[in-house]
Amino acid sequence: MSRFNAFIRERKFLLNISPATVSWYTSVLKWLSSESPGQAELKEVVVRMRERGLRETGGHAVIRAVNSCLRWDSAAERKCVAGCNHPHLRQLKEPQIILPTLTESQVKLLVEWKPRAKHYHQRRCTCLYCCC
Repeated sequence: MSRFNAFIRERKFLLNISPATVSWYTSVLKWLSSESPGQAELKEVVVRMRERGLRETGGHAVIRAVNSCLRWDSAAERKCVAGCNHPHLRQLKEPQIILPTLTESQVKLLVEWKPRAKHYHQRRCTCLYCCC
């Protein structure tokens, strides 16, 4: 039995992972070309993923699954710390998306808005939690 199959089997029966997770691990571990990859091969996996158009967020999911398998293979009983010597991948840096905010004049318009006297239903809510 291969190491990958033993990893999936142990996860399936001891951690009670779902069939969807089993298929996810099966598909993710196909990125690795050998059962005991070195650090250089792991970096090559990331390069191949990025060349095929996988974004950072998709890469993170693959990296988590690969790191999980590598940690299991090293038989580490405790959580990894800075001194761990088994091969692992670092998370990719994601681009930060800065959402547009209101300008000062737009905020001023919102704050100074008052209902017109003609329209009875127009009012500004003073509640903090309701949606009047």
